[in-house]
Amino acid sequence: MAAGSRGGDAPTSNVEAQPQPDSTASSSAEQRQQRAQRGEGDAPASPPLPLRHTPVTPGPRAARLQQLYGEALQHALGKVAAWDNFAGCYPTVAARAEGVLRQVQAQMVEKLGEKCEV
Repeated sequence: MAAGSRGGDAPTSNVEAQPQPDSTASSSAEQRQQRAQRGEGDAPASPPLPLRHTPVTPGPRAARLQQLYGEALQHALGKVAAWDNFAGCYPTVAARAEGVLRQVQAQMVEKLGEKCEV
């Protein structure tokens, strides 16, 4: 029976050991909450956001860059818009479903032009 009573004592000691981490966890949670509350009251107010930058006329470098971009875009769209170039990329579809490929080509040129315009 002595061994049986020891077996009964072991779970009791385990049960007693388990509430301690829970109480420690709850007390540490309370401490974190108190720190957070104190931190909110002590933190200075953030400064106001700066006003948005108003666009100005571009300088000579920016103007030239925009011009060069526009020219390159028109050149690239011209290559995509040329049927021989486009059909050469998709020869099987061009031979079997030319109408569908022409529609896809027109949509690509239109969408790329819209998305890439400055």
